[in-house]
Amino acid sequence: ENSADLERQAMRACSEGKHGRAAALYGQAGRRGDHLYFRYRQAGEWMHLEQYADAEAAYRAILEREPDTPNAQMNLALAVLKQGRREEALELYRAMAERPGAEAYPELAARARLAVELIGRQLALDRE
Repeated sequence: ENSADLERQAMRACSEGKHGRAAALYGQAGRRGDHLYFRYRQAGEWMHLEQYADAEAAYRAILEREPDTPNAQMNLALAVLKQGRREEALELYRAMAERPGAEAYPELAARARLAVELIGRQLALDRE
């Protein structure tokens, strides 16, 4: 099977809620094709499975190779937040909101700014 066939199977598995199977299929596809793309898709499946540490590692690996990948930056921040590391997530979201060229991704930048505001409020409440 080639990577396109594996991707179709993974997308079908995802739509059926079989995220573990989808993650495995994306992993196989990544060994045959565009590694970073399929790694990104696999990390998304891990997010569905609440395997946030695995997703975090994948997003970090993607960003090491392709640092200007805003969706991976946002998803990394979410994976970190889901692991309870609010201050680190706050900094990741802030970096996304304030990054040069953020205006090229207005929706992502707006979501990052909102996350900064909400996480900042929560951290302030935690300190009270």
